[in-house]
Amino acid sequence: EEMARITLRSGGEAFSCNLSHVLSLRNPAWESTSCLSGGEVVVCWYTRRVNWDGTCAALVQHSRVARSAEEATNFLNLQRAEYGDAYCTPATTVDIAVRDYLNLPAPLQDSLYIYRVPVDFPPGERESTGLLEDPFLVGEAA
Repeated sequence: EEMARITLRSGGEAFSCNLSHVLSLRNPAWESTSCLSGGEVVVCWYTRRVNWDGTCAALVQHSRVARSAEEATNFLNLQRAEYGDAYCTPATTVDIAVRDYLNLPAPLQDSLYIYRVPVDFPPGERESTGLLEDPFLVGEAA
C-alpha cells in the first residue's frame, strides 16, 4: 500500500504510515461565530459522515447568517440536537484514515491537530500483557 509522511506542526517527531492508517484529530474551532456589520452573525459548524467501521468518511462545513448573537447561539443548540453524534463539538476527536484526510479541503486540513495519548503501564502490567520489550524500541529496530 502507498505510504505517506506525517509531519506534525507541534514540533513532534514526523512518522511514516500507510494510507489506511487512522489519525485521531481535533479542531478547537469546530463551531464558530463571526460578527458582521449591522449586528448579524455568521455561524459555522461541522458535521461528520461515518464509515461502517466508525472512522470518519468526510467532514462537512455548514454556515448560516443569524440576526443576532442570541439567535446564533439558539441555532447552534438546535443543530447539536438535530445532528447528535454527527455534530462536532470542541471536544470531538475525529478518527479518519490518511487517505480520507488527504481529500479534505486544505483550510480544513490546516485546522486539524493530531491527538495522541501516551500509554503508561503500571509496574508489572507490561509483563502480564506479553509485551516484554518497549514497542517503540522494537519498531525502531525493525
